[in-house]
Amino acid sequence: MYLAYLIAILFILAFVALQKFVDSKNQLSVQPLMEVNKNKSKSRNQRKKSKEKFVPAKQLKNNKNIGDLSIRIFVIVGAVALLSRIILAYFLKGYPSDMSCWIAWGNNVMTNGPGHFYAPEYFCDYPPGYITILGIFAWFNQIFHLSGNATQLMFKLPAILADTVLMISVFVIGSKHMGKKSALILGIILMLNPLLFINSSAWGQVESVLAVFLILSMYNLYKKNYYLSGILYVLAVLMKPQALMVGPVFLFAFVASKDWKMILKMVVIGVIMLLMFSIPYNYAAWGQEGLNIGQKLLVSLNPVWLIQKYMSTLASYPYFTINAFNFFAMLKLNWVSLEVGGSAQTLLNILNYVMILLAIGGALILYIKIKCPSGKIFIPAFFIISFLFTFGLKMHERYLITPIMFLIFEYMLSKNKRTLFSFAFFSSVNFINVFCVLMFMLKFNTSGPSYQAMAFASVLEVVTFIITMFVIIHDYVLYPQVTCARAGDIGESKYHGFEAVKVFFTSFGKNKVNVSSRVVDSAELNVEICEEESESIPPLDTWISKIKVKYFEILSKVTSLFYKATKIEYTGKPLKTEKIVKTDIVIMSAIVIIYAIIAYVNLGSLKNPQTFYQPESPNETVQIDLGSVQSIDTVTYYLGIGDVATKPGMKLSYSKDGRTWQDMNVNCQLNSVFKWEVSKLASPVEARYVKGETSAIDYRMFELAFWQADGTQIPISNVTGKGDCANIADEQDMAQYRTSFMNSTYFDEIYHPRTAYEHLHLMPYYETTHPPLGKLIMSIGIAVFGMTPFGWRVMGTTFGIIMLPLLYILLKKLFERTRYSVLGTLIFAFDFMHFALTRMGTIDSYPVTFIIAMYLFMFLFGKRALDLAKNNPTKLKEGKTIWKLIGTLALSGLMFGFGAASKWICIYAGAGLAVELLLIFVGVYMALPKKHKKLFLGFLFKICASCVVTFVLIPGFIYTMSYLPISMVKGYPDVWHAMLNNQTYMYNYHSGLEATHPYSSAWYQWPIDYRPLWAYSAPVETVGQNNIGCISIFGNPLIFWSSIVAFIYTVIVGIIKRDKKVLFLVVGLLAQILPWVFVTRCVFIYHFFASTPFLIIMIVYTLRDLEERFGWFKHISNCFVALCGLLFVGFYPVLSGMTVTKDYSNIWLKWLNSWVFHNRGN
Repeated sequence: MYLAYLIAILFILAFVALQKFVDSKNQLSVQPLMEVNKNKSKSRNQRKKSKEKFVPAKQLKNNKNIGDLSIRIFVIVGAVALLSRIILAYFLKGYPSDMSCWIAWGNNVMTNGPGHFYAPEYFCDYPPGYITILGIFAWFNQIFHLSGNATQLMFKLPAILADTVLMISVFVIGSKHMGKKSALILGIILMLNPLLFINSSAWGQVESVLAVFLILSMYNLYKKNYYLSGILYVLAVLMKPQALMVGPVFLFAFVASKDWKMILKMVVIGVIMLLMFSIPYNYAAWGQEGLNIGQKLLVSLNPVWLIQKYMSTLASYPYFTINAFNFFAMLKLNWVSLEVGGSAQTLLNILNYVMILLAIGGALILYIKIKCPSGKIFIPAFFIISFLFTFGLKMHERYLITPIMFLIFEYMLSKNKRTLFSFAFFSSVNFINVFCVLMFMLKFNTSGPSYQAMAFASVLEVVTFIITMFVIIHDYVLYPQVTCARAGDIGESKYHGFEAVKVFFTSFGKNKVNVSSRVVDSAELNVEICEEESESIPPLDTWISKIKVKYFEILSKVTSLFYKATKIEYTGKPLKTEKIVKTDIVIMSAIVIIYAIIAYVNLGSLKNPQTFYQPESPNETVQIDLGSVQSIDTVTYYLGIGDVATKPGMKLSYSKDGRTWQDMNVNCQLNSVFKWEVSKLASPVEARYVKGETSAIDYRMFELAFWQADGTQIPISNVTGKGDCANIADEQDMAQYRTSFMNSTYFDEIYHPRTAYEHLHLMPYYETTHPPLGKLIMSIGIAVFGMTPFGWRVMGTTFGIIMLPLLYILLKKLFERTRYSVLGTLIFAFDFMHFALTRMGTIDSYPVTFIIAMYLFMFLFGKRALDLAKNNPTKLKEGKTIWKLIGTLALSGLMFGFGAASKWICIYAGAGLAVELLLIFVGVYMALPKKHKKLFLGFLFKICASCVVTFVLIPGFIYTMSYLPISMVKGYPDVWHAMLNNQTYMYNYHSGLEATHPYSSAWYQWPIDYRPLWAYSAPVETVGQNNIGCISIFGNPLIFWSSIVAFIYTVIVGIIKRDKKVLFLVVGLLAQILPWVFVTRCVFIYHFFASTPFLIIMIVYTLRDLEERFGWFKHISNCFVALCGLLFVGFYPVLSGMTVTKDYSNIWLKWLNSWVFHNRGN
């Protein structure tokens, strides 16, 4: 469900961005009405003259070129939209029951003919119009011998083609009323609308077909083309019975025309059209045997069967709501039957009729009160369906799609921007509804979503309807002047141009204004109203303006507070500098502190057993005295280092008297290290004494505990045996009844913390597939906090925290603006992989931290060298300058050395650094003035000579010395040979690894988040049957998916601008991702972690570029970061191991079938 809300919000953001490009020249902007006229001294004659400006031929030619370009862009974008819908329709399974009906009905009418289709025993609740279309597409399906997904696509095509017709209609009608540029933008908005995508391409439903006929019919009604309007409306009724809901609007308009002759003709035409479809489908005539052709023709003229079909269809599905997220869904009445019998049944029937009458009555009032001609048609029609959807009975989730489409057409005619916003918000809300219903059917095979999934969306729909109706009543009924002025429908009177608009605003509440259909030139509407004339501004416009002003005031105050806190004068303009100023320190510290608190909370227990018992010989026994006879139900034990391959253990037996022993059927076997194992007995046993017999020497028992059935711990009185046997019961206060990530290792923690512990105690080490520095850093946490989950995770988490200020500094150096440093750092902090992976006791935090640091110092070196070459080339021969450059380069080499000694992925990064250095050399040479080119060779020699030290000798020394603790272990070779031996082993291991894993994934699947690594799952005994505890390693989907677009955008813009920063980012990214293209071993999504900082910087680069092009885009950027944060909050349970309900993960978090958060079904 989070995916549905995310897509809905992204559509809103895209809409907000796109709608700003809709040409406002044909609209009466609210803003000038609220400003004081700055040219009060201008005479009326001067203002009139200013309107009569001559339009040069060049401008007319430019306008024509813009129109032609808009057409070409629309064709290209429309073709892409159509192709994407076809691809989506092919691969996505539609709603099973609907798709089965389309295919069965189409094949039936094609095979048996229309006369035999509506047999009494055959189910079909659609009228003949759409059945005819299905028959045609079934014929195409048979001709082309299609099957499987291709057949599914064929029967989705009518809806997809209807989507295309809607888009074309928007462009054609919009071009006529608003210009081609605005029509193009509106067409793109409709193309991007996820509601149409999911309904037509994913679900396979046909609301778009109904919408096409109804909208074109209503548009012709607005244009007073009554005959064409009536014909299209009858066709709409023949497509779906829901078209009857807007019948009252046609009745109002036809009656208002008072053209009774035309009305009579239309009735005749309508009857003829109905008969044209009724006659061939009349089963009573063509499906019966024994009738001659004359009798069949006579019987077929009876349309009663079709009327009965409509009545039975409208009476079907007797439920309060059928998956429509409306008022009744809020009350948990989804799929609750209306057939309750008795007086309650009568009341429900009355309620149904009352709602229908209220809808028709409300539509009639709106028709009478609304003066804007387009509003008189589309607004009442919208009200009827949306009101019945919200408060009516028997509503399906899709019934709102058609009236939503009414709003965009109403906007094109009335130019009321709030109507367009209503279209966008209603589209998003109904998309969530349709998405939820489809998801539950495809994932859980249930006809209706759970209340948990639909509750909030139902409230959202009801609230959206109420707000939309408030806006409609405000704009079209209470304050029609603004709407009519936008549409150009200003009444004929003695006033013209500015005077006409003035009368509208000054006469409200004083004089009645006659509104007719005279069209005023749009130039007449681009006026300024003086202070005295702005008193009649509609209150909604005033409120919106005040909200905007308040928003920017708050934004300005927040910004100034940061500057005040850092004692910097706030000028209202962004501070552009690469230096880390006090503002940066305050913001960076705040982010780091807040993130650190979140990261350290529930990181792991600080208390775990630290002492252990190790047998001196095989088959050694230990006897435990419980003090008295106890009922033992469960045994838990905590084991340490040992030979996991041979699985040594301790078999337990029990006795009441210490003489007669029975097998307890519990073997405390070493399956995993530093993990609490739980062994529940088949049935409780009564015992005072427990005896344990070990099977090997290489076995360390840290603690053993016994529990009663109710979870009460049984105290241990005494332990007897050899050596340190008492250690198995000396820390009973730390014993755990249930295992969890808080008290035990999980996933690869069975390797790295164990090896860190071994390094700390100079023991033979276990994990040999990576260089040792990462485990040595981890051992610092163990030395401070003990061998506890917090101890072996704290250093990785700390390095994850350190990544944030490092990235912040790199962003500041790249973009020279605090804003973009904050955006990028927050995005990284909200990334799922960064949070979950750095909190795990593995070594991946360390190399990624060093990679960010080494590229930061390399960038600083390059920036400084290029600046000198360009602005002060003579300094390149000064020793002091060269040493400063070498110092920066040495820091990069130092970070490279630490990183390489932690994990080999830093060697890939080092190759990237070499390319970066080469590009810097090229850049320095190109930047040097011609007369200073001779300085380059000296500079090149000095830097290359220093690189031998900074990138070869120093990293080599660090890498070798990281093996020093290993060489100190008894029996191990010296540090040099220990290092060389391990290199050979690591290379052979990684190159020859052929293991498989259920949660592995290919490199090209990482950016799309296809296969998360399911690292931890809490046992059922720990969290309960209906709950889960999970830690999955994957990226924030909004960040990962956006990074794909950002990468493409950054590369294109970088090539166009020849931006060296883009080259720096691309090289850094490719150095991390390209090696994995050629790796054939089993790999996981966490191998993508080192690439994410570069992708996040590219996202910031994209946001910055768009903000520079469009100033208002900064609000989209803010919303993007906020959405990343909201997703982080929503997914936090499956990133941190927090216990949540199974339904929460199934409904809200499982966006893709390849995402796994538990293995306990639906």
